Amino acid sequence: MRISTLFIYLFLLKTAAAQEIALLDRSYRNPLTVTQDLTAGQLMNRCFPVYTTDIDALIAVANTLANDINTGAVQQPEMKRVTVGNSTVAITTQRSGASNTYGVILITVAGNKGATMELVKPGVGNRTAVKQLRIFLDYLKNNKHIIKQEN
Repeated sequence: MRISTLFIYLFLLKTAAAQEIALLDRSYRNPLTVTQDLTAGQLMNRCFPVYTTDIDALIAVANTLANDINTGAVQQPEMKRVTVGNSTVAITTQRSGASNTYGVILITVAGNKGATMELVKPGVGNRTAVKQLRIFLDYLKNNKHIIKQEN
């Protein structure tokens, strides 16, 4: 009984560790790549990890956020976190006169390694925030086919 439990545990451990990770180019110049083993070197080479299973949900959240900001509705100052699978989107809204400014950070933890990526620079207005989010969305959408090819 103990041996079978050990094999099941090892199988689950291997299955959990074998999740595919998309490595996004932080400058959006190079196509994303897919790996199963995230290294510190990849993070130092301006790659940002996102689990491939989270890409569609991340696209949906970023698209909803861009659409909400694009309405121009004035929001109360706040910080909120939205969990997207293994990643978190941290959104800061601040009041600036009769409008808002925003900051959006994407956070991913993969194993014992973590990374953050600034999607919208803190303190920018509606138009710039939407533009920066749309650039990120275009990058994800235009590179999504690479994930499909890897599977």
